[in-house]
Amino acid sequence: MVGSFCPVGSGMRILITRGDLDCPSNYWYSVVGYVTENYARHGVSFEFAKMAFEDLFAVERIDDRHDYSEERFILIAMAEGVVLFVVYTEREERIRLISARRATKQEYDDYVQQSF
Repeated sequence: MVGSFCPVGSGMRILITRGDLDCPSNYWYSVVGYVTENYARHGVSFEFAKMAFEDLFAVERIDDRHDYSEERFILIAMAEGVVLFVVYTEREERIRLISARRATKQEYDDYVQQSF
């Protein structure tokens, strides 16, 4: 079911992964509205963004930019030669993508400095 939509609860959700892209037990989702909104706003699909979780040189940290009701993480990683800034949360050993976009120059420099 990689990249396909699955109904969960009252809304449609998309499966994503961390680690093994072919392992459904490692998946979580993002509400379809977020998927569409994120692509319209940032030009990065969640389907593309999930590849960032395969980057062995990824920079990861807790997202403490705001006081969220859950623990969120920032992942700065490369997918197909593009450095991405991905925000996600973990629930029950699954991942929910919140936002994905191309990294800014500063985030890109941070990735290069910390990864190599």
